[in-house]
Amino acid sequence: PDCRLAVCERCKKNYKTRDMCRVRNGHTDAPWTTAFICITLEDSCTGPDGKFIDKPLTVRMVQWQPFCVKKSFDKKTPVCAACKKTNRTRAFCRERHKHKQLPWCTVHVLLSA
Repeated sequence: PDCRLAVCERCKKNYKTRDMCRVRNGHTDAPWTTAFICITLEDSCTGPDGKFIDKPLTVRMVQWQPFCVKKSFDKKTPVCAACKKTNRTRAFCRERHKHKQLPWCTVHVLLSA
């Protein structure tokens, strides 16, 4: 999804680019590093009692949405989108300024029934 998913383990060892791995070669293996996914649940996923329904669910990718977490991220978490755009380091983003936005590589999806 728009160059957010890292290359697979095999392509990482061979120094392949994301484009070569995911687009040209069509690799669908798990990325070599941690993938961040932000899941939004539609109302159709829960019943009137607020519990999950027992039906097949579908997932749809959605555009990036601003989202902050309550606790600070670990210092090894990738930078937020704003710091990625201005070419800031992880130390600047996560340690010095304690940004709580999701990492730039987060994939946002919508779950529905």
